[in-house]
Order: sequence, then structure tokens, then C-alpha cells
Amino acid sequence: MNTSRTGSSIPWFMWVLMIVLSVSVVIGVVVTLIPEDPKEVLAEAEDLLQSPDRDAFYSALERLKTFPQYKAEAALLEGQDLSNRDRELGAIEIYTTATESGDKLIRARAQRLIARSYFKLGQFENALKHYEDSLKENPEDPTSAIMLAQMFNSMGCVAHATTYADKVLEAEPDNRVALELRGNLYLKMFEFEQAIETYGKLLKSPGDRATASPMVVRGYVTSLLETQEQHQELLQKAHKELTRSLSSDPIQWDLAVACGETESVAQQIQMNATPESNGHVARLRARMALVNDDIEQAEKNIRQAILAMPRNYDAFRVAAIVYGKTGDQKYVDLANANMAKIDEARAELTQLFVDISDDVKSTEPREKIVRAQIKLGNIPGAREMVAQIRALDKSASLRLNDEIDALTLPDPFVPFNFPELKLEGLKVNEQNEDE
Repeated sequence: MNTSRTGSSIPWFMWVLMIVLSVSVVIGVVVTLIPEDPKEVLAEAEDLLQSPDRDAFYSALERLKTFPQYKAEAALLEGQDLSNRDRELGAIEIYTTATESGDKLIRARAQRLIARSYFKLGQFENALKHYEDSLKENPEDPTSAIMLAQMFNSMGCVAHATTYADKVLEAEPDNRVALELRGNLYLKMFEFEQAIETYGKLLKSPGDRATASPMVVRGYVTSLLETQEQHQELLQKAHKELTRSLSSDPIQWDLAVACGETESVAQQIQMNATPESNGHVARLRARMALVNDDIEQAEKNIRQAILAMPRNYDAFRVAAIVYGKTGDQKYVDLANANMAKIDEARAELTQLFVDISDDVKSTEPREKIVRAQIKLGNIPGAREMVAQIRALDKSASLRLNDEIDALTLPDPFVPFNFPELKLEGLKVNEQNEDE
């Protein structure tokens, strides 16, 4: 059969192929001539900012730069890319170009990103200035207010952190980031009832509790344990629904014991306890002995706990219960006196957090906070503040760390003498006694 066209040597299927190719070329030319939507390019670049595919991000960024009206957005993305690679000075330089944008929301965002970079550099005064500039551009921006509150909190300026967190919550009562920060601030100021209420707003539904961050759960449970006599029902609910979120946190032992569960905790202590946790283990064993009505073991363990952690509030709270059961009023009074002194030391620390106001540059008030944390036996809290001092005065931070390293175990605020029980070789516990 002849498959060629009359008068032509080209087979018919070649004609079809040429027509298809011609149409494809025309379509390609038309598509090429259709301009890209800059909003789509911006969205693509934003999606790729955190992607490991850097070539794709840079390609999208270069395409975005071809749209003059998106110059500021491109600058913000380029700056964030530099910041992600810890090139903060370069990021600040590029962010600054976006502060000239005609859009106040972009100007506010640029100022906020500049502030974040200065904070990462340890230049806290510059960070404060630019966070404030961001809020001047957009007073309703919750992100800038929260980031400023977080900076104040990390620097020990708790009162100012509270002010900004509260401003966000006034406008957005369900803002989860602000609620978590506010709960943390209440906990830091030993305002446990308010902390319970605030964290509780983040744990209202089963879905909330299933997806809650470990830090929220820990703060909530810590606050409940501090006030456990008033919140047995909430403790039982937390033990049932939140223990999984504390799976790697020894505080789960406290929660279980507070709910009367002792056998599994005893097994976990046997398997996982370390020499550094001897004080907390003794305190927990005293609580477990109380649950099991073994007063002799409770007394033995609480003495060990007090010797190992002479500034731990719960150790003395348990001691007051134990010696109330033995009828030894002398030691009940000593336990209560030590709790009162710890309350006084907590109040002193709280006042230091207030007195520091919005000062983000002085080391002296922060050194006072370090010493107040040491006084309470909170060595992690002391080291956390020393880390912030390092950005202000490296030599001061080195000196303070040396002082902390040289610490020996302090005495209880009010002497609690147990001559027949002496623990040799105890060192300052890097755990927080005051939990």
C-alpha cells in the first residue's frame, strides 16, 4: 500500500509529526511571552527559603528581583537567607534597604528582622531600638511585640516582658505563643496559680493536650506540683493525659508519685537514677514512703534529701509532713522556717526582675540575679543569666562561671542538724533544687 501523499516522497506520518512540532513551538513561544505572576514567584521563593534546594531558592529570588515593585520583599528574603547562615551583618545591610519601602507593613517587618539579627549578635541596645521602631511602624503587630517580650525575658527584664506579652493577649486572647510566654513568666515569678490558669488555656481540649509542647506541659505540671494540695484533680488528669509528653523528663516521677503511683516510679528510679540526682531521688522516696504509710523510711529519706538539697522547697514541705506524723514539732517548725526563708529568697529574686526594668546593657543587676539564683540553689538559672552576661562582658561571665564551678553545698537557711546521717563528697547539684 502506498502511504505517501500524491506527488510527494514524504510519508504521511512525517507530515503529522512536523505539524505537531510546529504547534509545540508556537505554544512554547506564547507561554514564554506570558509574564510570570510576581505574587506566585514571591510565594515560591518564600516556600523555598528553608528548603535544602538552595539553587531553586536562588532561582526564584532572582526572578523576583526582576519585578521592581517587589524589590523590598526580595531584600527581606535575601537577608533571611544570610541570617540563616549566620551572616548577620550582611543581613542587616540588606534588610535596611527595605526600611525605605512605601508599605508600612514591610518597613515594620524589616525593622523586626534587623532587631532579630542584632539580638543574635548580642547587640541588645540596637535590637531594642529596632523592635521599638517596628512597633512604631505597626503598633498592632503581635510578632514584634512577642519577640521583644522574649528578648526582655531572656535578659531578665521580666516586668517589661510581661507588659508586651499582655499587650498581645489583650488584642489576641488566644495567641498561643503569647500564652506560653506569659505562663513561663508567671512561673519565673513563682506565681503558680496564674501559671496554671495560663498554661491551662493551651491544654483545654484533648487535641491541645496531645500536641502540646513539652515546655508547656513541664511548666504546667511544675506549677501543679508546687500547689499540689489544692489541685489533686488537675494532677490526676495531667498524669493520665500528659505523662507521655514528659517521657524523658524526671518530673514525670514527681507527677506519678503525687497521684499515688509508687511501684513503677521505684522501678524507674532503680534503672535510671544517677549519683547527681541523689537528692531528688531521696525526696521522691520519702514521698513514696508517705504514700505507703512507711513513716520510718520517709524520715530516713527526707533527711538525706535535705542534706543533699538544703535549699529545695519541696524537701522541707515533705519534712513538715513527715515530722508532723512522728509528732516531732521541733523539726516541723524547722521545716516551716526554711520554707519561709525560701519564700523570702524567691521574693528577692522577683524584685530583682522588676528592678532591672528595661536595662539591656548593664551587668551589675544581672550579677545580682545570678547570685539570687545561687542563693536558691538554682544553678541552671544562674548559668542561664551568665550566658546573657557573656554578650555584655565576657570577662564578667568567665568570673561568674568560675565562682559557680567553685561552689560547695550550702547549709539550709535555718540549720537542720542530722549528725547521724552524713553524705560524703556531695557537690553542688547542676539540677534546679527549687522545683
